[in-house]
Amino acid sequence: MKSLYTIVTVLAAIALIGSIGASFQQHAFAIIGPDITQFKLVTGDYEKSISEALAANPPNPDKIQQLAAEYCDNVKMIFASTSSSASPSNNTKD
Repeated sequence: MKSLYTIVTVLAAIALIGSIGASFQQHAFAIIGPDITQFKLVTGDYEKSISEALAANPPNPDKIQQLAAEYCDNVKMIFASTSSSASPSNNTKD
């Protein structure tokens, strides 16, 4: 009988942890979801541009460095907006 209580307790704990995890995931996506979509678009464009630059005959290293710098700046801009909007210090009361 003791093992039955242990099994029921473990199953209840698993269900509770699973529901809490799902809730956290939904809240996190609500905060960063639009930025992840934008990041995927920027990354896809970057991969296409890099592929084209590498396929050029001969490849232009300056163009590749420029594309990498632009991509880095775009990614920083995307996630800087996420961190500043999620920061509690930006919530001021009048």
